[in-house]
Amino acid sequence: MVSCTVMPTAKVAEQSLSGRMSVRVAAHQGNPKRTLSALFELRRSGESGELDLSTPLGTLMATARWSPLYATLVTPQDQRNYTNISTLSEDVLGYSIPIQALFDWSLGRPWPQASADPLGGNFEAGFEQMGWRIDLSRFQQNIVVVHRDAAPEVQVFVQLIP
Repeated sequence: MVSCTVMPTAKVAEQSLSGRMSVRVAAHQGNPKRTLSALFELRRSGESGELDLSTPLGTLMATARWSPLYATLVTPQDQRNYTNISTLSEDVLGYSIPIQALFDWSLGRPWPQASADPLGGNFEAGFEQMGWRIDLSRFQQNIVVVHRDAAPEVQVFVQLIP
């Protein structure tokens, strides 16, 4: 009789956030202004994640799924595949938004994969990371505003629903 031992693998716990989100990308170099407002549910497990966007009435508009190897956007009309989540967000919004960092930013903390500088010397007020300013002035109301000043100007408004 042959026996083998299977070593248990460490399972990364899935984390989830939900709330309201709006994204505004300013017009730039012939590209029109783009806006998106939706209810969202953002889930991640390790380096993989999933973002569901729904209308205020709860109708699913799109689901984005990603891992280090791929990204997929599923809508009621079709499914599109991408090499990564950055190219997916650029195609949909006209500019690449760091979706992986958005989870940590929504919780009022820097994304651990990049360095961050506090705003006004105080991380409680917010911080700058990867060219984005994360404003935590309304964090007590579960609101985080993420802003990019360089062209095209981008603003992401996140309100978590506890």
